Amino acid sequence: MIYTKEMDLSPENTSLPEVQRALQGMALTRAEIDEVTADPEHDVATFLSLFEADFKSLLDADAGVWEEYTLRRHTAMVLGQYHKYFRGKPLPHLDHPFFETVLALHDIGKPLAIAAGDKRMQHEYTVPMMGIILAQLDFPQNQIDIALAVVHGDTIGHYLKDGEPDMKKYVTELEERATHAGLSVEDFLTLTAIFFQIDAGSYTEDAGGLKSLDALFSFHPDEGRMTFSPRIEEKMQKLRDAIATVTH
Repeated sequence: MIYTKEMDLSPENTSLPEVQRALQGMALTRAEIDEVTADPEHDVATFLSLFEADFKSLLDADAGVWEEYTLRRHTAMVLGQYHKYFRGKPLPHLDHPFFETVLALHDIGKPLAIAAGDKRMQHEYTVPMMGIILAQLDFPQNQIDIALAVVHGDTIGHYLKDGEPDMKKYVTELEERATHAGLSVEDFLTLTAIFFQIDAGSYTEDAGGLKSLDALFSFHPDEGRMTFSPRIEEKMQKLRDAIATVTH
């Protein structure tokens, strides 16, 4: 039992060394993940329940967003969007059981950063925590490297908010992250865009939440498909074109 309901999330217990030591006692096993994900129709609640014994207090904590979601609710909506639109579809260089595990953990350090006094430090908590957890679950190191590069940063989110983006800056940032992942920048952008659609796409009425980022996407649940909205897709294509200009 690591972060149980009784866990004290005070600053002295949320320093990164304390977090890293706590993770050495994790109860979750790879066999449990494999057993659940072997069923192609498994549901969100069943998968998320695997993380209860170790991370209950983190899942119950405030996710630090205006919608006032707990981390549990946000994570459940993220997994729901993944199940609805991306489960079973091709992922560059990643297996689906691994990717679903990454999605379950993608904000796991955020409550600790909030408790420590600075939500902006969420990636500084989440990335090392994920690295330890995924390694203890015996996932391949090359996939772990990809996942950490994807989760550590929000290049697409920043780019889409930028009214006059410096394309060279964003391409360089993606190239650096792709290098850490061991991927081509094209494959890294594809994977990062999928992650962004799932994560940001959870802040929508389509995901069962409050209206927030709905204008970024077009949802086609009957077809099992979501895309960027036309305006956002046009901007994403400019980023792809800028990458193609640099890499070819």
